[in-house]
Formats: sequence, C-alpha cells, structure tokens
Amino acid sequence: MAKQIFIAWIDFQRRAESMKSYFGFDLHYICKPFNNPWLKVPSYIGMAWKTISLIRKSKADVVWIQMPPTFLLHILALNRFIGGRRLTIIADCHNRVFRPPWSQVPGLIGQLNNIDVALAHNAEVYQTAIDFGVDPAKLMVFETRPAQLVRPNSMPAPPEVPEILVPCSYNPDEPISTLLEAARQSPDIRFLLTGKVAKAKAKGFVDAAPENVIFTGFLDKDAYERLLFGCTAILGLTELEGIQLSVANEAVGAGKAMVLSDTAILRELFGSAALFAKNEPNALAAACREAIASASELNARSATLREARELRWEAQAEAVKAKANLLHTTASASHAQSESTIA
Repeated sequence: MAKQIFIAWIDFQRRAESMKSYFGFDLHYICKPFNNPWLKVPSYIGMAWKTISLIRKSKADVVWIQMPPTFLLHILALNRFIGGRRLTIIADCHNRVFRPPWSQVPGLIGQLNNIDVALAHNAEVYQTAIDFGVDPAKLMVFETRPAQLVRPNSMPAPPEVPEILVPCSYNPDEPISTLLEAARQSPDIRFLLTGKVAKAKAKGFVDAAPENVIFTGFLDKDAYERLLFGCTAILGLTELEGIQLSVANEAVGAGKAMVLSDTAILRELFGSAALFAKNEPNALAAACREAIASASELNARSATLREARELRWEAQAEAVKAKANLLHTTASASHAQSESTIA
C-alpha cells in the first residue's frame, strides 16, 4: 500500500482534516517560525528545508501539498533534482493559486503541468486553471467535504442573546466594515468575530466596532468548535467569486443555520440550505435577523444538505483515489523495469 503524506504550510486546515480519514494520509502542518514580515524569507527557507526533510524521512510514495504557496512545487522539483526519488504529487489548489501574488510565481503553470494531479475546489476554479494554461488531463474538480464534526459534550445553555459566529481572517476580500455597520443595525444580536485581533486592530476594525461585536481572537480547535455548535447561526463573507468558504462547509457539518455572501458558486453549492445577502449593511442585517428567526428550520436544511454533499464528495474522492492509485502503480512498475534494465 502506498505511503501518503499531506503537507500544508499553515497552522490548521479543515479541508485537509476532513479528507484525512478517507485517504489515509499523514497530515503535517509546517508553521512559520517567525511572524515578523521582515523575516519572511528566512522563514520560507526554514520551512522549505523542513518540507524536504519530511518527504525524505517519511519515505512517502504519494505527496499531497496544499497551495498556496505556489512555490511549493519548485521545492518539490528541487528535492527531485538533488537526488530525491520519483513521487506521485497531488496539488490541492485553493482559489488563491490563480490570483496575485501566488499566480505570478515564475514557472507556476509549467510546474503544475509536470505533476500528477491538480485539484480544483470547484467548477469555477477548474475553468480558471484551464484559462491559465493548466493541462485538463492533470485537473480534477474536488470539492470540500462537509466538516467531520462531533458535537462536544456538556455544552453550555444557549445564550440569552442570539449569537452569530463570523470566522474571519481579515483578508481584503472580507467586507468587515460592511459587517460592522450591519451589526450596528442589529443591536439585539451578538456577533462573534474570530481571527487575530492584532490584525483586526491594525485595520481599524476593533475601534470601529459597535458594542455587540466581540473579537474572540484566534481560537484553538476545541474552543472554536464549541462556539460553532453553540451559536445561533453562522455568517460567511467574501467579495470574490469562486471562493467556497470553509465556514460554509463547517456550518453544513455542524447542521447550523448560515448566512452567506451572495455569489454564484456559494449559491450552487449551498443554495438549498443557506440564506444569501448582498455585501451591503441593510441586506446583511436583514438576513441575519431572518436566520435568527428561522434557525430551527435552517439547521434542519443544513443537516439535509450535509447528507447530499457527503455522497457527492465521496464520488469525487473515489475518482481522485483511483487516479492516484493508477499513477502510483504505473510509476512503480516503470521504476522497477528501469532498475531491472540497469541490473
């Protein structure tokens, strides 16, 4: 049986966690040793070395990598150049792979066309990859699995004030200022914004927030999941098309009411369960109030969607597994034949 590892240059990734049990890979997070932006290059060098060392020590046959960063493909090429053995490489391409700055890494498309499989998270990302010049024979659509979650034991009583959980990274595509204005129009709802408070403060969001907005800070997995199950509804925001929103899959996995930004891909994937709103204060405030009022019905719709999306994901996962197994078997046979010829 092929030894598989998944490498992600991040602290935690729900998508990879949800895939792990099905594919049986060992999941490895490689985190930045320094947070100072002036030390970004030394951080990347250290992380690259850890990546190559991990691949060699693990003796993996199949290596999954989460992208971005897109230069991970170049690191794998370097590993091969300096004597690493032939690997089956699967690139899990998040939407930012095909957006600046990651799309501008020199040689990206050539490297993608030299690996075995490139996974696009949805049909829009798939088409974008084709437009960039990625070989369709390398590409597969592989959507994100509903989060594999278990409701924590001894949950506290529901809050007296309805709470909406808003997972944030404070990236430019998140309309946080619009959210804060929507919260100001909804004083009877408490909004819990996760993510790094220092980043939110640096962008002026903390000072601009009304009293019913709470910045929770970055939460560990257990604390986050308790909020996820304990809140009244979940809000996911983006101004970009093609983004699947991890929080939407978490809401489906937990069977929770959700409000999402009104984009084509989110409607396609979550239309039967979510409420949708334009990224405007009045529209967001109205959708949040409706989610609170209809939480029980929306919870049930999310739970129903979870079953349908799990079946859809399993069909896609089986296709990915079959292709990876075929590629690995072919590569192993070719390697054995080469060694036999040399002998």
